[in-house]
Amino acid sequence: MAMEKNVKKIAIYGAGNYGHTVINILQKTRYICIVLVCDSDHGKWGKEYGNYVISSPDKLFEEEDLDGVFISILSDNHVDEYILSRKKIQIYKKIHELVAEDIYWDVAGLCNARCKYCVTGYHNRKNNSLSSKNSYMSLEKFKVDYNHLYENGIISKESHLGLYNWKEPFLNPNIMDILLFLSQEGQRYSLSTNGSIVKLAEDRRTYLKCEQIVFSMPGFSQKSYDHIHGFSFDRIKKNIIKIKKDMLENGFEGEFAISAHIYKFSENEIEELKKWAETEGLHVNAYYPYLAGNSLVAAYFENGLEQQFKKDIFHDLFLNWEDEINQEKIREFDNPLCHKLTIDEKGNFTLCCMADEFCDSYDVWGRINSVNSYEDYRKLKEKMLESETCIQCRKYAMAYRVLQ
Repeated sequence: MAMEKNVKKIAIYGAGNYGHTVINILQKTRYICIVLVCDSDHGKWGKEYGNYVISSPDKLFEEEDLDGVFISILSDNHVDEYILSRKKIQIYKKIHELVAEDIYWDVAGLCNARCKYCVTGYHNRKNNSLSSKNSYMSLEKFKVDYNHLYENGIISKESHLGLYNWKEPFLNPNIMDILLFLSQEGQRYSLSTNGSIVKLAEDRRTYLKCEQIVFSMPGFSQKSYDHIHGFSFDRIKKNIIKIKKDMLENGFEGEFAISAHIYKFSENEIEELKKWAETEGLHVNAYYPYLAGNSLVAAYFENGLEQQFKKDIFHDLFLNWEDEINQEKIREFDNPLCHKLTIDEKGNFTLCCMADEFCDSYDVWGRINSVNSYEDYRKLKEKMLESETCIQCRKYAMAYRVLQ
């Protein structure tokens, strides 16, 4: 069968655990063809490795029609230098060099929570949202945009697709239809929710490709909920149990998780939360919240926050951003958030999953249908990194402070 002209023919060097991850994503990407898999361990030669048979690295140099070699070895053992000494060829070491590995897509344009230290909740408290209640991605619009991303080789069926970023996905009236569509397409996806809204599936296949749902909890008492989300604590617990039951009845085989936010006022509630979660079959990821949203972080460092809000930060958060940080480590830091593809509910490309709608140049980068290849998207991303918001992020080491 004739191969399409714009298909990249790729060899995989390294037949270990990471190699499996690479192959799973690349072989479900349009315009990428894995030609061979090789490894320096001669004990592996001739053995089956998924749909491939492992060969000697010498096979690389016999292939005349390769577009690149993906080195799927996590340790730095100078394999790239060895290959390049014998063959002039493109070397890849990261999945995001060939296809979007992580996508965060806000299918709804609103969040109904009032989290004081998240940019959406912060502006909700001020009645300052930039979106309306009718701001969401329709099913038909989602289908068109999703198909464009996949058909043009921008995402893989095995890419991590999170149907959330800043907003509450279950506020989208079409959310169940979107989830069913993704499962029917064989696209893996995940969800994150505050648990305030229950929507039940109408098709047994709805959650077949859902790998995880994360429930965000600011504590384990009504007092904590009054302080942050503003919801009924008992109602949230009941909703989580109801959502879990519905998902299990409609194809879900992934992980139920709780993102437990540890504030100074809720620190003593974490053990009780963990006990409840264990009883309900929920995995707990506990972490210390920070100012979420680059516009809020910039205001923090540029003295743009109200005095009372600064006092609240000191009172509620375990925040150590005033501490001195190692400048050399910052320079060496490769910000992984720069490689994630983010989209808003209108189908616009946005800067990243830390940038928010109150940041400069957040969503001015064109719609999904304006980019027709992954190479075009990477060029667009380079322009994004020159924006004032991205320069500001590097200036204050925003991502470094959050991720390290």
